Amino acid sequence: MSAPSAVSGTRLHARSLTGGGAREVVGFHDMQRNEDCTFQPAEGGRTRCLPATATANQTGTFSDPGCQVPSLSAPAPTCSDDVKYGITLGYNNNCSAGEPTELRKFLDPATPRYIQGPTGCSVAPAIPVTPTRPATVPLGDVIPWTDFVEAIETIVPGSPVSEKVLVATDGARQHVGYRDDKLGADCSFQLMSDGITRCVPAAREGQIYYGDASCTRPLAVNDYSNGSTCSVTASEAVIANLWLEPSVDVCGGIRNVYRLGTYDGSASGASIFQMTNQPPSGAPSNSPGVATCQASGTLGNGFSNYRTVGDVINTSLPSTPRVSTGGTDRLVPALVWPPAADALVPGWHDTMSDVDCTFTLATDGKMRCLPLASKATILFTDDACKSPTVVAVLSEPSCIGLRRYARVVSTTCPPTTKIYALGPDAKDLMSASVAAGPGQCGKVTQAMAAFDATEMAPSQFVEGVPAVE
Repeated sequence: MSAPSAVSGTRLHARSLTGGGAREVVGFHDMQRNEDCTFQPAEGGRTRCLPATATANQTGTFSDPGCQVPSLSAPAPTCSDDVKYGITLGYNNNCSAGEPTELRKFLDPATPRYIQGPTGCSVAPAIPVTPTRPATVPLGDVIPWTDFVEAIETIVPGSPVSEKVLVATDGARQHVGYRDDKLGADCSFQLMSDGITRCVPAAREGQIYYGDASCTRPLAVNDYSNGSTCSVTASEAVIANLWLEPSVDVCGGIRNVYRLGTYDGSASGASIFQMTNQPPSGAPSNSPGVATCQASGTLGNGFSNYRTVGDVINTSLPSTPRVSTGGTDRLVPALVWPPAADALVPGWHDTMSDVDCTFTLATDGKMRCLPLASKATILFTDDACKSPTVVAVLSEPSCIGLRRYARVVSTTCPPTTKIYALGPDAKDLMSASVAAGPGQCGKVTQAMAAFDATEMAPSQFVEGVPAVE
């Protein structure tokens, strides 16, 4: 199941990428303000289509020569000129993640700021830029929130799950998530350890303590949310009584979804065991691990943070095929799993290359549906960065499909992505080298689990043509 298509409104026109049969909406263009925007949290819990912003803070300076109007500033954009606004956040209590309070436009960085000193109000000296203190931009007057289009979240009934949609006041619509109506909770699609794609509730995730030495009898979990006074929604109340058990394998997905019992302390003092990922006995430390049940002491006498484990609800969760079937287009909708992510996200499957892909800026300056793959460091096989062949050392696991490709992201502005095809087998190199910069070559003493790598031409991948609809 992929995310349903967004639609334009009378004022907000969808910005899309199209190619290979795919249409992907990446945001909207506010025709009245003539600027791109995306739906973001706004004042008072509202949602509005806002331009790109940077978080703004007080600086102790003023914007007027009388030092009466406090000046705010935000980090200067480092890689694009798309960010032209600063947004301030307010925090009411420990339950708040920060609520937007004001939106202000960037001023010219050369705009003078003033500081109150012993001799009165004077021009503030320039703030030096260091790695820990980036350049800042002063902000102007507050822009009314009502200048931006508001949207209201709506539930659209569907199967196997309902869809959460933002509906703007001008008629624009955008998908924002899924809901399991039977369970009464928000959920996201994940590839679970049994290979089935299910809509997994957004519950807490952590280790399960078992009550037997073979780790077959779930006993309790360590739940530090006990006693929280933060208000919760109906969905959050359901999720608070669920628990996700991860697989010991980083690419294993969620193993089980449990209902939880009480904090009654009935299991206090019981012997407990945990599943761990351990190398086989006598094997090298970097060998693939195997699931092992190990003793983990006893539950504490206080038992204030432990809850007993109830039944498994895996089979009651909505499921769906991960990749769409049928049709003749090269790109078909799919739920894809980016490296280092927890959940599947809407993306595409390239039927010609038989690989999941997402639209990303390629080295030819075009948005292309590039294979989802581990990030990698490219090394030369000699000590001088001159070998005709190179290898890739992967830094993130690629959890779906074979490790056929690797991504290398540039440090340029804007960043671009190269795709390398990988050889079938990993090897260990006792020495290698890496291009540390223009004309610079650094030596690498060891390169473990390196794959032969061949750079692929961007033209081999589907181009996504941008448009404002």
